[in-house]
Amino acid sequence: MVTLCLRVCDVAFTHDLGYATRVSTLWFRIVRARGKSNLSNDTRVSEQTDTPVKPSYQVQEKGSRWQFILPISIAPALVALCVQLSHWVNVPIWDEWDTPGTALLRFAEHRLTWADLFAQHNEPRLVFPRIVHIGLAFLGGWDVRQGMALTFIAATIASLSVLMWLRLRPRRINLPVLVTWTTINFLLFAPSQYENFLSGIMWYLFVPVLCLLACITINLSRQPLRRKVLINAGLALVATYSYGHGMLLWLFGIPIAEKQRTKQRGIGSRIVWYSVYAALGIAAIATYFVGYRRPPIAPPPARITQFPLILDFLVVWLGAVLRSNVINSRIIGTCVGIVLLFALLAAAWFIYQNKSGRKNYYPWLVLLGFSLTAGLMLAVNRVNIGTDRVFNIRLIGFSGVHYNAVSVFVYVALVGVLYNVYLDINASKKVCHVPFVAVTSVCLMFFAIDWSFSLLDESSRLPLFQQNRNRARTAVIWSKAIPDNPDITLAYPYANQVPQRVEEMERFGVLTLPKVSKRVMTAITKLPDVTNPEGGNLDIHQVVRSDIFRVAGWARNPRCNCRADYVVLGIANGEQLRPFIAIATGLPRSDVVTAFGSKKLKDCGFDQQVDASKLPSGRLTLRAWAIDLEQQEVFPIHGSLQLESSRELNEPVELKDSDELYLKRDGT
Repeated sequence: MVTLCLRVCDVAFTHDLGYATRVSTLWFRIVRARGKSNLSNDTRVSEQTDTPVKPSYQVQEKGSRWQFILPISIAPALVALCVQLSHWVNVPIWDEWDTPGTALLRFAEHRLTWADLFAQHNEPRLVFPRIVHIGLAFLGGWDVRQGMALTFIAATIASLSVLMWLRLRPRRINLPVLVTWTTINFLLFAPSQYENFLSGIMWYLFVPVLCLLACITINLSRQPLRRKVLINAGLALVATYSYGHGMLLWLFGIPIAEKQRTKQRGIGSRIVWYSVYAALGIAAIATYFVGYRRPPIAPPPARITQFPLILDFLVVWLGAVLRSNVINSRIIGTCVGIVLLFALLAAAWFIYQNKSGRKNYYPWLVLLGFSLTAGLMLAVNRVNIGTDRVFNIRLIGFSGVHYNAVSVFVYVALVGVLYNVYLDINASKKVCHVPFVAVTSVCLMFFAIDWSFSLLDESSRLPLFQQNRNRARTAVIWSKAIPDNPDITLAYPYANQVPQRVEEMERFGVLTLPKVSKRVMTAITKLPDVTNPEGGNLDIHQVVRSDIFRVAGWARNPRCNCRADYVVLGIANGEQLRPFIAIATGLPRSDVVTAFGSKKLKDCGFDQQVDASKLPSGRLTLRAWAIDLEQQEVFPIHGSLQLESSRELNEPVELKDSDELYLKRDGT
C-alpha cells in the first residue's frame, strides 16, 4: 500500500495529477477483484492491458511540477551570496599578510623566488594559492575579496559536482535527486559557512576537495588507465601544494582501471601505470618535506593514549557545522556520528547483496573517507591546544569556524550514502522502506530546526563580524599616523610590524587604501579647540571594564556640512595631542540632521568600545579631531573626556555642562 502511494506521488510529479489518479483507481479495482496486487518496483499495469511497461522513474518527465523545488534548492546559495556581498570588507586579516601578502610584495619588487613560492605557511606549502593570487593581483591588483569570491565559487562547483553524481542512477533530475541536492545545498551554504565566505583564504581548503571530486569523476568515466593516472596525479599534485590535507589525494584519488580495458591491455600495462602513479606520489610528498620545519608555535602531536581527546575533538569538529547557541556541538556531532554509523552499515549490506552496486556508493564513500581522514589529521595536530580553544567562535583573527570548510563534506557524503540506500531500499522486494523514510523525515525535521537556530545565531554575529573587519581596516589606514592603535591587532597579531609592511605594500602598489597626508598627520598632533562645536561633539564616555571604555558622538565637516570620515581620539599632553585611536563614523544621527538641516549628516555618528590596556595609568584627558579623509581636512571636536584607570566597572562618567551635546548653530 505504502509503496504504491509513493509511486503515485512520483507519477504526480513526473506526469500529471489526473494520470496518477487513474493509476491509483486501477490499483484499487485490481485489489478488489483479485485480492492482491501484482505491481512490482519494475513494472506497472496499463489501463487497457496487463502488459508491463517501463517504470515511472525511467520515463522522461513531461511536466515541470518538480521545477518548483528548484528555487528552494538554490536559495541557500543565493542567501550566502547576498550575505557575502553585503558584509565583505577589503582588508587583509592575520595570515593573509603572510600568504599571499609576502609573495605579492616580492613579486611587485621583482624579487620573487622559488623559495618564496614553496615557503611554509605554518605546516602547509601554499604554492598554487600563491600563484593564483599573483595572477589575480597582476590583472586587477590585490583585493582580499577576490579570495572570498573564489571561496563561494568553490562551494558552487562542489554543489554542481554532487548534483552530477546524484543523477547517475536515475540518469535524469527527478524529485528524489532535487530533494537530496537541496539538503546538500543547505549544508554547503549553511549559516556556519557565512564567515568562511567572508575570508580571503578559505578557498585554499576547498582546493583539495575539488581536486578529489574531479578525480572521482575521472575514475567513473571510461578513460584509459594511462590518462586517469596522468590526470589524477596532476590533481593530487595541485592538492598537495594547496593545503596540508591535500596529500591524502594520492591515496583517495588512486585511478581505477576498467576491467574490460584491463583484459585487452593485459596486466603488465596496468602494473606499469600504477607504478608511475606511485612514483609520482612518492616524489611529490618527499619534495614536500625537503627542508620542512615544524613551526615553533605548533603544539606537539597527539599520542595514542590521547584517543578519547581525539574522539572528542572529532565529535566537536563534526557538530560545529550546525552549531548554535541553543544546541551544543558535542550533541550534534554525536547524533551525526550515530546516523553515519547506521548509514555505513546499510551501505555495506547492500553492497554485499549486490556487488555491481559498488559504483553507486563509490563517490560518496571516497569523499567520506577523505573528509574524516582530514579531520583526524587536524585532531592529531591540534588537540593539544585544547578542543574548546581550537573551535572558538571569536571574531578576532583565526576563528574555529574556519574548520567547517572541510567537516561539511562529511555531511555531504553522508547525505549521498543515504540517498543511495533509499534507492536500494526502494528497489528491494525484501526490505520495507517505511522505517527508513520515517527516520529520515525525523532527521530532516531536526536538521531544519537546528539550521534555523544556526541562522538566528549567525544573523546576530555578522554585524559584529563586519564591525570587527571595518575597525581593522581603519587601523591599517591610520597605521602610519597612529602606530600604537590598539585595533591594529585586529588586522595582524604582531602590531609593531604593520606600519612598515603597509608602507612597503603601498609603495609598490600591492595595497590600495585611502592615504593619510603628512599635513593631516601633523595636524592631529596638535591640541584641538574644544570650545568649537562645528566639527562635532563627544557625547558619551562610559567605562565598560577596567581596560575598556566606550566613547560615542558625532563628527562633521562644517565646510560642506557633511559627515566626517573618521574621528581621531588622542591623549592631551600640554599643547600636544598624542593620537591614540581612529574611529570610523557611519552611525545614524537624526538629531544632527535636524540641527544642521543636511541629510549628508545622517551617518555622522560613532559609538565604539576602546581598548585602554595600553594607555598610561593615572588621570588622562582625551580630546578628538574630525577628519575628512577625502578632502584631507581636520576639524576640532567639541568636548573632552576624563579617564582614570581606577574607575569602577560600568560606572558612567558624569559629563560637565560644557561637555553636553552641543547642536546650536547661528544662535538658534
